[in-house]
Amino acid sequence: LELPAPAAPAPTADAQLWRVREAVSWEGFRAYFESRSSFSEDFPVLGTFLEVEDRLGLAGRLAAVQEWHQLVFRAVPRGLTRSEVASLTHQNVLERLPPHLGETGQRSFAAYQEAFNTGLAQIPQFACQRNPFLTEGGAVDLSGTKGKAQQLTAKTPLSFSVPSDESSAGPSADAMGMCTIHLSALFTRLNNEVLAMLGLEEEPITVTTATPAAHVRRLLVSYDRARDLLPLLHAHAEQGLGLGSGSCLSYNLRGIEADLRRVVFRDKRAVVYAMRHYHYIGELRQRGGLAALQGQEEAPPYVVDALGREVDTADRAGDQYAGGGGGAQGC
Repeated sequence: LELPAPAAPAPTADAQLWRVREAVSWEGFRAYFESRSSFSEDFPVLGTFLEVEDRLGLAGRLAAVQEWHQLVFRAVPRGLTRSEVASLTHQNVLERLPPHLGETGQRSFAAYQEAFNTGLAQIPQFACQRNPFLTEGGAVDLSGTKGKAQQLTAKTPLSFSVPSDESSAGPSADAMGMCTIHLSALFTRLNNEVLAMLGLEEEPITVTTATPAAHVRRLLVSYDRARDLLPLLHAHAEQGLGLGSGSCLSYNLRGIEADLRRVVFRDKRAVVYAMRHYHYIGELRQRGGLAALQGQEEAPPYVVDALGREVDTADRAGDQYAGGGGGAQGC
């Protein structure tokens, strides 16, 4: 005796009125992409993007360091000793800027502060030595005591943001001047490695401390998950509109990959940051550097070309600053 299969219950009034839909999210999208191995083969740019997404936001932070360097060299005169610079704070730089750069300075320092505190925590070593400004737990501690975490603020000594790797004042002073050097190297490497992994690398473009900040920002990968990715996921999410079909969520991966190229990676370039260093008065003589100097020799052609570009860039950047724009001017 076979009993007929029970009839499916009739949908309730609520079920006919409301539909349950799976929410679009970063976690759900990643799980969907990883659910099939063929997706990585069919969409290699998207697969590589998912590999580096967690650190992609750091790639563009070089622009914040480079712009703050511009303002530091504008506000700090040449010919100071290391102790004189150490007596200054980041707030002093903001106070020394001309009025038309006041808003630019505040915005620049806020971006630099975030880049410094986020990036320094990603650098466990300075050359072959342990980073002296991280606690045992990896938090930024600029006091160097390995105690309570102390991040960079407007009241932090300016020595941490003045690039210098020439010191006769001892290893701790030398480490302060190395902070932004290591940060710049980290951010530059991330930007260039991401573009190389995506097959988008071209001949690197050299930027200097004098290069207009707006130009540097246009060259670098700038990524924020909430700003750049989530809108694309919502735009390319595919869910059925029928009764009971809203829990089946898929994505138009080809559309997401194409839009990522357009929104995040279009016109981005690998860069080389030729950073200007601050030379503290008296230290070259103390280190014996003057005694080792030889007679003048003719500079190689590539050095002459680089100097010409640097002077031209500084001139154009100075014109922008004079007009209230975002460029640079020598101190």
